[in-house]
Amino acid sequence: MMNKPLLAVVVALGWLVGAAPVRAEPGAISILRAPPARAARSPAQEAYQAYSNGDLAVACRAYEQILTVRPHYRAALLGLAACAVGDGDLTLAMDLYTRLARRYPQDVLVQAALADLARRQGAAQDEARLRGLQAAAAAQPFLHFILGQARAAQARWPEAQQAFFAAYRVEPGNPVYALNLAISLDHAGRFDRALGYYYTALSLARNGGHGLDIERIITRINHISRADQL
Repeated sequence: MMNKPLLAVVVALGWLVGAAPVRAEPGAISILRAPPARAARSPAQEAYQAYSNGDLAVACRAYEQILTVRPHYRAALLGLAACAVGDGDLTLAMDLYTRLARRYPQDVLVQAALADLARRQGAAQDEARLRGLQAAAAAQPFLHFILGQARAAQARWPEAQQAFFAAYRVEPGNPVYALNLAISLDHAGRFDRALGYYYTALSLARNGGHGLDIERIITRINHISRADQL
């Protein structure tokens, strides 16, 4: 099951945690952005409170009611997807997250949630499903990205690198794709190429809007650069 901290962040209006799926030592890259305090609760927050209290039936109904009025409301779709995970309906959860990813292709939170599903038990079946989606929509970079996540979770680094590169090739301005490509190359021992994509990710991340940990990227760049000088 998706871990509780990630689910909580996914449901609570979409703050980012854990966009980088794999670790590169030293300087593993991680993301955490805490939500600001809010004075009044929105309907989505009321639904989230029900979810937090473990009342999935109430939360699910609340999110569904919100979606009848606002069918593309991101927070409600995230919440309903999390409820589906809680109920064990991974097919519905995958469908909802995929719907979100199609509407918000650069949303790293949605991508992280999809990747988390792909890493769950039955990842091989999820990968087969992703391959089918990928063949039907080759121009959708997030599908390549999710497939890369599933492969990275199994330490299949050359295959993960291919999938991440496919995502980056379609959307070269996305720092998350560049970063995960760098990490996969790093794990595969292709440090020179990894270094180049770390620099690319750093340059793109500095434009803002993705919440990547720039200091962690710089730390890894410096480590590889020092190793090259030995």
